Amino acid sequence: QYAPVARACTEAAAALSKDTSAASIQALAKVLKTERVFWGTRAACAKALGQLRTPGARAALLASLSVKHPKARRAVVAALGNFRGDEEISKALAAMAKSGDASGFVEGELGRALGRLRGEHAVETLTKLMGRVAFQDAVRVGAIDGFAELKDPRGWQPVLDALAPGQPVFGPRAAIIALAKLAEPLAQK
Repeated sequence: QYAPVARACTEAAAALSKDTSAASIQALAKVLKTERVFWGTRAACAKALGQLRTPGARAALLASLSVKHPKARRAVVAALGNFRGDEEISKALAAMAKSGDASGFVEGELGRALGRLRGEHAVETLTKLMGRVAFQDAVRVGAIDGFAELKDPRGWQPVLDALAPGQPVFGPRAAIIALAKLAEPLAQK
C-alpha cells in the first residue's frame, strides 16, 4: 500500500499470497477496495486473496465483487473461482451473471469461474451466457471454457453448437479445446 510505484505494490501483493495471517488479508482487501489504486495492483491483490483460499480471503473477495474498474472486477471473479465447491460463491456469481455486467470480459470470466466452482446451477447459467454477444465473443468463450472446467456431460451440446458454421472465430477455437477437456473423463474409463 505504501510503495510509491505500482510495480512494487504489485510485487508486495504477490509476496503476501503466501501469508495467511489476518493482517495480510486485511492489507490486501484494503488495497483491493481502494478505487484510486492502479487496477493492476488491485488485480494482483485479488489474485493473492484467491491463492490464499482462507475464510477471510473469501469474505474480502465477495465484498469486492462490485469494484468499479472492470479489470479489477474481472480479477476478483477469477480469484473467487479458486474456491471450488463453494456453493455460496457459486450462487453469488450466478446472480451476477444473471443481472449482467457492463464488461463482456467480466462476464466471460464469470463463465470460467462458475465452471471451476462446479456449483449446482453452473450448467444452466453457462448455457444462458452462451447467447450473449460481446466484443471478441468474450462471454461465449468464457462460457465454453466454463463447460470445459465443469466436465459435465450436459456441456457437450452447447459446446458442439459453438462449432456451427458462421460463428465468430473465437468461439469455435475455444470449443475445440473444450471438447478435448470434456472428453478427458471418457478417456480415463
